[in-house]
Amino acid sequence: MASENLKSPEIAPSDKRVSGRTEQLNLKASKEFKKRLKIMAAEEGYLMIEVLERALESYERERKK
Repeated sequence: MASENLKSPEIAPSDKRVSGRTEQLNLKASKEFKKRLKIMAAEEGYLMIEVLERALESYERERKK
């Protein structure tokens, strides 16, 4: 039922972890960037969004220097 889906937390599609992510993010990237991101995520055992979140955190730390 749709109303029940709206109440439940977002589930990470690859492993059913509760992710807490509820907002959709759509962006265009080159084929090579997507491939690199997907490979890195798989090698580290992360979701692609987790790699991007970590990259943003790193970028924010570097900006503060």
